[in-house]
Amino acid sequence: MEDTLLSALRLAPLSEFLTGAPAPRAFEAAVREAQRPSEVLSAMVGLCASVVGAHPEIRDRQLKHRFHATPPEQPQHWSDWQRVADLFLWLCEPPAAVRDAIAAERALPPAGRRAAEQADAGALASLLDLVHDVWEHLLHPYTPVFDAVIKTLLLRHRPRVVVDYGAGAGYFTFYLASLGCRVHAVELNPVKQEFLRFSRGRRGMEDRVALSPPGAPCDCALAINLFDHLADASQILPDIAASLAPSGLLFYQAAFPADGYHTSDKEVIDRVFTGLHTLFESIYASPVQHFGFEVMRKRAAAAALPEGPSGVVLVPAPELLAGDRSALRPRLHETVTIEPMEDGEDCVLLHSPLFYLRSFVAPSAVLDLVRLCDGEHTVAEITAHMEELGADAESVWKFLLRLWQRRFLGMKR
Repeated sequence: MEDTLLSALRLAPLSEFLTGAPAPRAFEAAVREAQRPSEVLSAMVGLCASVVGAHPEIRDRQLKHRFHATPPEQPQHWSDWQRVADLFLWLCEPPAAVRDAIAAERALPPAGRRAAEQADAGALASLLDLVHDVWEHLLHPYTPVFDAVIKTLLLRHRPRVVVDYGAGAGYFTFYLASLGCRVHAVELNPVKQEFLRFSRGRRGMEDRVALSPPGAPCDCALAINLFDHLADASQILPDIAASLAPSGLLFYQAAFPADGYHTSDKEVIDRVFTGLHTLFESIYASPVQHFGFEVMRKRAAAAALPEGPSGVVLVPAPELLAGDRSALRPRLHETVTIEPMEDGEDCVLLHSPLFYLRSFVAPSAVLDLVRLCDGEHTVAEITAHMEELGADAESVWKFLLRLWQRRFLGMKR
């Protein structure tokens, strides 16, 4: 294995092609002095990042922050070594199409190069994304834990045919293929397509991994870290649903953080939420903070309104607001966490890891109200209880409506 690792020093030709300087020789010492596989992986990914990131057009992508070495405590497995070896061997001798794309990008005027990088559409940006993808699944402090949850649920449902939308470097694609699944890896980025093709060949998985959309309905679709990287993911949700067999499953993870790198437009978030909950029904939502993961089942027919489990209406529907609202039964979303504010104020913070539930602060006095939102008590019963505590009926309804508008609860007819 050491020979395979040290062969990564052949990265020098690529380094010179990109930057005019050879690859750092410190990598060899890092490999020889490493005591754990994770240390070697960290050195390898760090070297790859330094070579690709040395190009002047992508120096501003916060490499030191995004690629800090944080080897996990858990041991790496053979598949982890193989994934990094795939990346390095591919970068040592990149396909002609990738070299041509890099050359064409370098020939652009400065404004054109900057535009490509800002849109993450350039070949160099794509190389960096590949490095980040491999690094994140191996050395990020949280992602391996999240991946373990997703894998556990995949094993529980045991899909046979899967479509992996936004496959990236193929982390879940090749994991599922190793279990015997037939996987369709759908990746639009041409540089990442080339890497997937290379990895598929090295692993001998041509018969199990297709680099094209499925021609027949699948058991399961993955959209891990995809929706918040698209301009408007709601536009592809009907296609995802169409690619699934009846009762097929969608595994998605998305956060939509307002960090300037991901999509965070509120109207887009609303459309994605609506599309998900009219075309699919949630069967599992992780309560783990910063995860934003949900498993959903394809509906037999699209719902007229976004719905949760047991027919809970997730948005204030005009027909429900116009009817007898006292008979409605509020149900708090199962992922909502309520915590006291740290600054000592008599307030609580309501939050959830799901992208469509945005945190907000409320007076501590509402805790009694929130605890009754279990899908069993009616609005009339909750109001009567809160009136005994000194609240007025109109204030109770306004707060319930506020929770409903923020999707922290739904209403059962």
